Amino acid sequence: MSSLRTHVLTLLAALLALAVGVALGSGPLQGPLRAEVGSGPVASDDAEEPSSAGSRAAALASGTTYADDFALSVSGRLVRGALADRTVTLLVLPGAAAGTVAGIADMVARAGGRVTGEVRVERRLVDVGNRQLVGELGRQMAETAGDAVRVPAAAGDYERLGRLLARATLTSERAGTPVDAPARGILAGLETAGLVTTTGDAGTRGSLLLAVAGEPYGGDDERDGAGTIVATLLLEATRTARAVLLAGPVGAAAPDGLVGRVRTDEAARTAVSTVDAADRVAGRITSVLALSADVPGRSGHYGSAGAPDGPRPALR
Repeated sequence: MSSLRTHVLTLLAALLALAVGVALGSGPLQGPLRAEVGSGPVASDDAEEPSSAGSRAAALASGTTYADDFALSVSGRLVRGALADRTVTLLVLPGAAAGTVAGIADMVARAGGRVTGEVRVERRLVDVGNRQLVGELGRQMAETAGDAVRVPAAAGDYERLGRLLARATLTSERAGTPVDAPARGILAGLETAGLVTTTGDAGTRGSLLLAVAGEPYGGDDERDGAGTIVATLLLEATRTARAVLLAGPVGAAAPDGLVGRVRTDEAARTAVSTVDAADRVAGRITSVLALSADVPGRSGHYGSAGAPDGPRPALR
């Protein structure tokens, strides 16, 4: 890898860490920003006037915009060819921001990849209160699909559904595989039940899965249930796709967020890669690089400060 590219990637990591750190209240503007957003009094005798805090907040926003603009301006050089001739299925999880999804799809294209379809997971699929529906529907669809889907007899409800969803949307073939009758039947059943919706090129199953998460939502039980279900679905996807990656904002890396849950799930973390800060352009670049570096049986977890494997994959 060229020295210039190495330096640019290092600079991007620094800009991302600074923007994320300040936004979370760990940077140099911690006191003024917390006062500005009304999160409680600042324990300092030097608390600034609201107008000063507002000016600093505006400066932070300007700096974050600059970081995104800079990252976007060099993204083509950084990701060019990373996903050449690769097909990607986007799995949009509940709460994922539309801008983040669009930005990730754009970065896949800049890397030479092709998004073959977008599968949007509805909240009722990751709501444990609907487990009976998921179980009954999964058994019916598995029986209908027959030999087209191999589901272990001891598979749980969400493991079974994960196998079915993977069969309908993914393949191990690098350039993708046409959607066949079993795949169409599975998707039709899931959509009719209100568990997923699909958009995009419905004629091809992708070889890579890029799932996009949002901020944590709901109460403790809802977050815990959603985390377990998503980790299970993504783990099942690794049995079909060549690589699986979950990207989300920094908040998703919290212990009760979807990224955080995958990172702590004993089985999923070794097979599914993750990236936080995907709401920033640098995070989207990292997502593409991580997906291109991913190989079966090995995963990486990248992003902001605290990401287990640092800001980005090792340079190649």
